[in-house]
Amino acid sequence: ITARLEMMNNGFESVGGNLKSTSDLFNLVYASAQDARGSFADMSAVVAKFGNNAKDAFSSSAEVVDFANLVQKEMVIAGASTTEASNAMLQLSQALGSGVLRGDELNSIFEQAPNLIQEIANYLEVPIGEIRQMASEGQISADIVKQAIFSASDEINDKLMKFQPVLQRINEIANSEEFKQFTQTAINDMAVLANVSLSVVNTLIQGAAFVSDNWSIISPIIYSVALALAFYNGVLIMHNAYEAVSNGL
Repeated sequence: ITARLEMMNNGFESVGGNLKSTSDLFNLVYASAQDARGSFADMSAVVAKFGNNAKDAFSSSAEVVDFANLVQKEMVIAGASTTEASNAMLQLSQALGSGVLRGDELNSIFEQAPNLIQEIANYLEVPIGEIRQMASEGQISADIVKQAIFSASDEINDKLMKFQPVLQRINEIANSEEFKQFTQTAINDMAVLANVSLSVVNTLIQGAAFVSDNWSIISPIIYSVALALAFYNGVLIMHNAYEAVSNGL
């Protein structure tokens, strides 16, 4: 994550739009993830995609984070799965990188994050049904996409706040004594399981070491058993063949 963010931040150095250090960007992304009700790993991946794939569409690292924050919130509002959100982000970053939104990128976002397309339609003050035609004519530029999302920031935040009662209830459950006891029990059980697994592995290692140290004694026994089994199988095959011939006669 640090390497991706550092690559992105250094990319803005030539235009003077990077933050003072990658550590500053790291902290900014972390705060953005908390604000968007998402994971730090997901947010950093989104920021890296936009910053590295569509650097020319943004003026600074901070602007990339602000844009990613709003898009991530739109994913939460839309109820997109992790895979759907990741695919939509990739397609959007590619569209911003190419300078226009159209083709496969547009279709993917229409399918996985239609509310993003609705924000663009609202910004352009056109029905959402006209977006495909406009896109095919190259009219949905990267700047329009960016401005559409930023212009809808208040609305996006208002929509996300509607989830606040649900998030608050989840927070209450997670901090309840019952849940804490359940979590502690699960942790203890996992610790026991880990110790048992470690004991099994150690036993296997010790057994392997014993076999290795005493191979000169063990190998003749194994070879003798193998030879005896081979001889037994040979006799059994001959007996079955004799029985078959006798039955045939």
